[in-house]
Amino acid sequence: MPSLHPDPGFDYYYKACKKGDSEAKAVTVDQSPVTALANANAITGLPRDNFEIREISKEEFEGAATLSEPLMKSSALEESSRLTKLCFL
Repeated sequence: MPSLHPDPGFDYYYKACKKGDSEAKAVTVDQSPVTALANANAITGLPRDNFEIREISKEEFEGAATLSEPLMKSSALEESSRLTKLCFL
């Protein structure tokens, strides 16, 4: 039976940047614009409306993804540590 949602054969890549940033530096990158926005919010603590989403090339995505992995991991560890501390207050 054929799929109702076949793979279109191409991928989209997105970056979340702070609004008004003339250099458009990526805060996070992802294949989902919603996830990129949520991760930017989680990393910086700024409201989601402080970011804009831009579509990027696969090469830009792969380059930025390798740079942001340590940031994402450290952010997740900090969040986990913060939640653990709240549990013991």
